[in-house]
Amino acid sequence: LDDAILEALRTDVGRLTEIPDRAWAEGGSCGAGPLVMLGHLFRGRRATVHAYEYPVGVGYLVATVEARD
Repeated sequence: LDDAILEALRTDVGRLTEIPDRAWAEGGSCGAGPLVMLGHLFRGRRATVHAYEYPVGVGYLVATVEARD
């Protein structure tokens, strides 16, 4: 699940909507709803991941979505 989330953010944020519900559930992700909504809102854009794992913060995802041209 982590790899799928990071790959979607780095290529096309909209791909977050393509991650199967089963993967979210098996991954124990409490952020599935917000991340899928992010995918709907920013389809076709990439994101820059600033932090995702320790030692930065407490393991939360920190990213910025690119602006529209």
